[in-house]
Amino acid sequence: MDTETISLREFARRLGIGEKTIRDGIKTGKISKGVVYDQNSKPKIQYEIAVKEVNDVGLGKKVLSVKETIKTKQKPIDDGKDYEGDIATDRVGVLSYSAALRVKENYNARIKELEFKEKEGTLVNKQEVYSQLFEFGKEIRSELESLPGRTASKILNCTDMTKITEILALEIRNSLSKLVDNLSEKKIT
Repeated sequence: MDTETISLREFARRLGIGEKTIRDGIKTGKISKGVVYDQNSKPKIQYEIAVKEVNDVGLGKKVLSVKETIKTKQKPIDDGKDYEGDIATDRVGVLSYSAALRVKENYNARIKELEFKEKEGTLVNKQEVYSQLFEFGKEIRSELESLPGRTASKILNCTDMTKITEILALEIRNSLSKLVDNLSEKKIT
């Protein structure tokens, strides 16, 4: 079986436990089959073999071998976004290092895309839009509330319903035209 050979530090990092725990496991013989020594007599770890030993003796949390990790591939949390490929996690739900890097790069790319769209002007701040719409709404309300005061004197002495309708229609049209002119001068930024 061909297995990856890595340093003690890398092995400890992948398992999420201290390097000292690994060294102690080697000294006490809990990890022996997965240990090889280089020409400088420094211990190196054969990953697949050592993972099995660590799981058997119970050092740290249960760690999956590469084959087990590939078998338990899971999609990330469903947030409505489409992720490329599956992301391998261990049984506890912790992302593998390479999967975490992929997720990080994916989010960084999305952030860059949003920043570009904002600079380009195709993306605007939601709060600013709401604020400007609120101001536009206040102008519309103010104009419509002043309508009865402006038309009351014109309608007061009129008894012809057709004439009253024409006066109201003209005032409403003038108010709406004024609002459109005011709103077209102010653009949402």
